[in-house]
Amino acid sequence: MGVKKRNIVIADDELGVAQGFAKILEEDPSLYIQAIITDYDSIVKDVKDLEVDLLLLDINFRLGRNSINLLKELKREDDFLIIMLTSHDSENVKAEAFKNGADGFIEKYRDLEELNSLIKGYLNGTIKVVKMPQSIISITKREYEILNLLFIGKAEKEIAEELKIDITTVKTHKKHLFEKLNVQKQSELIKTCLDNDILMI
Repeated sequence: MGVKKRNIVIADDELGVAQGFAKILEEDPSLYIQAIITDYDSIVKDVKDLEVDLLLLDINFRLGRNSINLLKELKREDDFLIIMLTSHDSENVKAEAFKNGADGFIEKYRDLEELNSLIKGYLNGTIKVVKMPQSIISITKREYEILNLLFIGKAEKEIAEELKIDITTVKTHKKHLFEKLNVQKQSELIKTCLDNDILMI
């Protein structure tokens, strides 16, 4: 029995960029590029005619057009994930996209090395988008596990043993959490997560 493929559609008016994403994603046998759409005006119609599991949608198109305006209409068409491609880190833009139905965000140039794992994380539900007062962040299932263990007072070595991973991996995940939540210390990390209902008592 072959691997069940998940259908990906890429909508980006820069054909070369879209083809670059497609090439990376096609390295994974479980992902299939159903279509590349470069015309802003045909996105909703084309997506409606396709079988889609995940739409990778660039935010900015030529002539100052913004695909956030299409999200509500796209979401009405079918039940699939919409992951926004962004070339900037504007929290206002992310918040607006999130409010209109976006399921996640991928930094267009920064996240290329992790593109496949990010896409699969969204498809498998192991990445969750969290809205905080000033930002939108994505936290992986492993990061949640580590957060919860830190919260109950486990040391890095204990976490590594419990999760059967290397302590360096624990430190790396912890560093990513610090960066995502813009904190410097573990105590700040826990407080921020509690204040924003990322951790529940």
